[in-house]
Amino acid sequence: GMDYDTIYYWKIVAKDNHGAETEGPVWQFVTIEGTTNNPPNTPKIKCLQFFLWLKPNELYDFEVSASDPEGEDVFYRLYWGDGEFTDWEGPYPSGQVVTFSHAWTEPLTPFVITASAKDASGYKCKRDAYLPIFVPRNVKYNIILRIITWILENNPFLTFLKQLLLSLPIFSKILDNV
Repeated sequence: GMDYDTIYYWKIVAKDNHGAETEGPVWQFVTIEGTTNNPPNTPKIKCLQFFLWLKPNELYDFEVSASDPEGEDVFYRLYWGDGEFTDWEGPYPSGQVVTFSHAWTEPLTPFVITASAKDASGYKCKRDAYLPIFVPRNVKYNIILRIITWILENNPFLTFLKQLLLSLPIFSKILDNV
C-alpha cells in the first residue's frame, strides 16, 4: 500500500518498436489519510395525532428524524404501506425532525409505515424504522368507535394518562422500537 502524507511522482515514457521514445511530464500527488463514513442511525418515526387508530381519508403528520455519526445531511424515504412512498427527500441537517403527511383510504386494514434514512454520501441506515397503524371503517359510521373516541378525547383523566404515558422514556423506547 501507499503511505499517508507522502508525495508520489510518476512519469510516462512511451517507446515504439523502432526504439524511439518520448517522455511525458513528471506528475505527482499527495496521499491523505482516508476517513470512514458511517450511515445514519435507525430513524425514529412518531405520530402524536392518534392514540389507537387512524381515520380513513384524513391527513396525518409523521415526525421523522435520524442522526448521522459524521454530522452529514440526511435524506428520508417513507413507505406508507399502501403501495405509496416518497422520493428521497432532503437534504436535512443531521438530527433535525422532519414532518411528512399521508392519508389512507382503505378501511379495515393494518399498515406498516417504513422510514429509511441515508446520508449525503449515499450510505443508507442499517435498519429501517417501522410504525404499525390500523385504519378502521369510517368512524362516522361506527358508533362504538365514535363513543370510544369521544371518551378518550373528552375525559380529562384519560387525556392526562395518555400524555403521561407518551412522556415516559420507557414508553417512548417501546414506541421507537415497534
